[in-house]
Amino acid sequence: MARIFDKGGLKVGLPVLFMLTALVSIALISAVCFFGQDSALDPMSKNETNLSSEELIEGITAGVWIAPYGERNLSSEMETTLEALPETARTLRIAVGGDDAVSVGYVGASNGVLIVWPDITETLIEIAPFDHRERPWYQEAESAGETIWTDPYLDTGTNAPAITCATPIYSGGEVAGVAGMDVSLAEINRDMSLHPDLYSFLLDRAGVVVMRPLDLTEGFLWDELLVPGSLLDSQSPQLGEIADKMIHEQTGVAMVSLSKGECRIAYAPLPSVGWSLGVMSGDSELATAKAAQYDEHFRRVATQNDIVALSAAESLRDIAARKPKEAEEMENLSEDAKSNKTGLIFAAFVASLFLAGAIGVWASRDISRSLERIVEALDSAAEGDLEEVEETDLPEEIGTVGEAFNRMVAEQRHSKVEEYLTNGQEEVMEMIREILLPEKTPQVEGYEVEAISLRAGHGDDHFYDVFEMEDNRTGVVMAKVSGDGVSAALLAVLSKPVIRASFRRGEDPAKALREANLEISESSKHGMLVSCFCGMLDPSSNLMEYANAGHIPPFVVSSQGFVDTLTGGGIALGALDNIELDMEGWMLDSGDVLVIYNDGTIDAIDELGEKFGTEKLIEVVRDNRARHASEIIETIEKAIKSHIKNQPQKDDFNLIIVKRSD
Repeated sequence: MARIFDKGGLKVGLPVLFMLTALVSIALISAVCFFGQDSALDPMSKNETNLSSEELIEGITAGVWIAPYGERNLSSEMETTLEALPETARTLRIAVGGDDAVSVGYVGASNGVLIVWPDITETLIEIAPFDHRERPWYQEAESAGETIWTDPYLDTGTNAPAITCATPIYSGGEVAGVAGMDVSLAEINRDMSLHPDLYSFLLDRAGVVVMRPLDLTEGFLWDELLVPGSLLDSQSPQLGEIADKMIHEQTGVAMVSLSKGECRIAYAPLPSVGWSLGVMSGDSELATAKAAQYDEHFRRVATQNDIVALSAAESLRDIAARKPKEAEEMENLSEDAKSNKTGLIFAAFVASLFLAGAIGVWASRDISRSLERIVEALDSAAEGDLEEVEETDLPEEIGTVGEAFNRMVAEQRHSKVEEYLTNGQEEVMEMIREILLPEKTPQVEGYEVEAISLRAGHGDDHFYDVFEMEDNRTGVVMAKVSGDGVSAALLAVLSKPVIRASFRRGEDPAKALREANLEISESSKHGMLVSCFCGMLDPSSNLMEYANAGHIPPFVVSSQGFVDTLTGGGIALGALDNIELDMEGWMLDSGDVLVIYNDGTIDAIDELGEKFGTEKLIEVVRDNRARHASEIIETIEKAIKSHIKNQPQKDDFNLIIVKRSD
């Protein structure tokens, strides 16, 4: 080596060493590039799952169809989708199973994966090729970017009228699929046919009669309603005017002259589907009530479908969050991969730099320029390309190396994080809050029942429900999910109909909560629980039977001002697959005021952080116990608002007042 650096031997040894250094660098960089290309060509080599395609499909507790022929040779993208969908499949089963009007529910991904419940894949095999992405419901929802309802059609399986609700599934701001539900219209058709003499009909947004009584009475007079096409084009100007008002969602009554006589038509809208109900008897109250009943039917289905779509979006987001490297490498060469390659290139360069640096001490200005070009080539590599740069002196070369290194570190720190439901998330959460609270409370003979929700904080993780049951009994539910954000909101919205359905099937509140727990424990994730008070009021006996699964115990203020707590309770729903709950009972005397509330009510804080508290709530109720339930509610509302003023709150305040008035 000494002879190589000898001045006389420099002309021969230096080029040799420089060539060796270049060869080492080229060999290392070529190996790095080859390795990166090989990895990019084989994305499945980075798939951490050990499940086969068959095992992934078996993990979906619903039918699985791969468009268009149901083949099971899945792409890596499809396998990732299937890995994300087990939770959505459970949500789909709960939603479809809890509504008798829904015949089939499905979630169709944009990559060809389709899950259906009930499992109708055998039928799809018979009609294959079947591609959900080519169906009108999928394309219309994808195009609209929001929940849509198709035109009515005749269900080939039941031979009954039906309609489809479809909701787009958003992931990363893009439509990743569509959730849909086929809804039977048979029950509405039967209801419209119970009183054929009233003759009611449904008009779609184009003015076409889409539904009428099954059988027409003898001597039917309104032939103009049977003419195909839109009523907007009716030969009767008056009928055309009414049709125009109906499709614009107006409410009213009008006299119409038809070929066989005159009639009064009352009409009211169904905003959820854009339809309108007309009643030939002219009974405006009946038309409004029936329209509201039918609209609630469609709105409930749309809500369940939105929940399924939201669950699918969340599941896709979760699987992407758990495997960020795999998700990025499946799409393109990630920034991290580029940075890693740059790091290896840099390491290769450093190895050659040591050799070249030793030589450079004795080398000529030409070698310095060569070194500069290599350093700036590294800098260009960090940006993904190579290009020539201006020449600089040797002292500045060290700074160039440092800049290249800093650039590499900065790029390694860079990562892409997918935002969940960036389009319309706030609107969806607002919709969920509205769903969780009933629009009205039923009237109970001998009782005053009032409920209120004061919007002050997060209202997407708790709910209450008051509804009519058989034998004039009334169900009362107050619940809260021990979680936050979209996951808690989804579990709350799913739990509400599950608890109500279980309540109506069961003989007592304890049994209802035990049955509901089986479904909730399957849908609950991340350790979320549902605390719930469930009561059943029988006005004939004045007995309130109840069960408490980990919720704040309600209290009763008697007409004399005495206070009692509804004791008893058990573990919250979702903690275990099987839970033990005892049924308790309380006899309500005349003037008794039962107060059911959530923790947000007593945890309301003022500017100093002091809570409103249970004692203050009891005091307000006791001081106003002789007043009507609605007045008690109003007084509590004023007291809470006076306490918190403009102080931000963590939760909304929910209360139910049940007062025996006879």
